[in-house]
Formats: sequence, C-alpha cells, structure tokens
Amino acid sequence: MRFFDYGIPPQQVRRMIVISNKATFSMIYLLRHGETLWNTEKRLQGHSNSPLTDKGCKQAIENGRLLRPLLEKCERWRMIVSPLGRCRQSADLIAREVGFQATRMEFEDRLKELSFGRWEGMTVSEIEKEDRDGWVRRKADRWSVPAPGGENYRMAEERLSAWLSGIDEEETLVVVGHGATGRLLRGLYSGLSRDEIVALPEPQKGFYKLSHKVVTFIGGDSRMPAT
Repeated sequence: MRFFDYGIPPQQVRRMIVISNKATFSMIYLLRHGETLWNTEKRLQGHSNSPLTDKGCKQAIENGRLLRPLLEKCERWRMIVSPLGRCRQSADLIAREVGFQATRMEFEDRLKELSFGRWEGMTVSEIEKEDRDGWVRRKADRWSVPAPGGENYRMAEERLSAWLSGIDEEETLVVVGHGATGRLLRGLYSGLSRDEIVALPEPQKGFYKLSHKVVTFIGGDSRMPAT
C-alpha cells in the first residue's frame, strides 16, 4: 500500500517517513533561547548573534526551573545546544537551574537558526528599503526563496530532518535552539503542512515537550509571532 492510497498528498510523504522513525519514542524538551538585544530591536539574527537581555536571562532561568522537576525522573539525559552565542548563554543559565555540568553540553551545528545571509542585523523596514523585491519574494515563498547569501526553509528542513532521524530510541534530550528552526522541528515531528509550520509560534518563555508524536507546550505564553 502506498502513502497516496491513504489520501496523503505527495509533498507530505517525507514528513510521514520522518515522524515514523525511532525519534518519536524519545522524550525531547525543546527550548528557544531567551530574548536578545536584536529581538527587542526587531533585527534578523540568523547565524549572527546578539546577547541576551536581562529579560532573556530571566526567561532562561525560569525555563530551567520549569524543566528541573521533569528531569528528576530521568536516570540519564543529554543537553544538545545550537553553537550560536545566544543559545550557549541560555543553556548555561538553564544548566545551573537543573544541576547539569556545562562541560557535558553537546553542540550541534544542524540546530543553528535559519541563515538570513546579508539581511542579518537588519530590521524589516531596512530590508524593504534596500531590497524590497527580494523581501516580497521571500515572504511569499519561504520554502524556495532564501535571503541573499542565506537559506530557505527547505534547506534548513533538510539538516534538521537529518538530525531528528539520528536520535536514539527512548532517549531523553534537552534541546536549546531557535525560533524558526524550532518551528521546523516541531512541524517535522508532527507531520504538519508547510503552511501550518510557518504559522507556529516562537515562544521564549516556556518550552515544548515532544513525545510519542505529541507536541505539548509547558508554561509561559506560546503566542509569539513567526519570522
């Protein structure tokens, strides 16, 4: 029997394959970094970086406190972190709250944020003044059109899918990452459509639990706009 015989459209088949693998039997706590200076200035960060604000530090600490009782039941777990500075800073604060040694953190390049190339460090209004046509095309089709020198959603999806597929069965992970790639991970895990993925929120207070094909939000406010 083929996927199409169940009425599943061809563009969804690869996602069905991803979420049917052993990763769905793991427990993944997926956190976004705390608020950064560029977040407050509404600048695109991508692979560039800006430090956490005081509010962002408090968000990371609170997320660690929410996470701690959930991890007390786990005999073994790992912390996987995007190597970008804002995630390292957030992960350090979270690790202190849950009693995890920072030297045991693992850094994963495939968890980096979507690259915005030459637009990084710019606000949307600045981009529209400099490259309005490029911005309009990218906003109309995030999956195929990248920022100049950056990535489109399909490119980021491929690296995230490869990482997700490599997770061991029944493993518990704490993952500290980003907004856009966090949406992509949740969408891949849940088998969502592309439109549904783009519409997902990007909270910095609170986090998500991914287990047995179910995504659950824990604490905070999930209503954060997508980029």
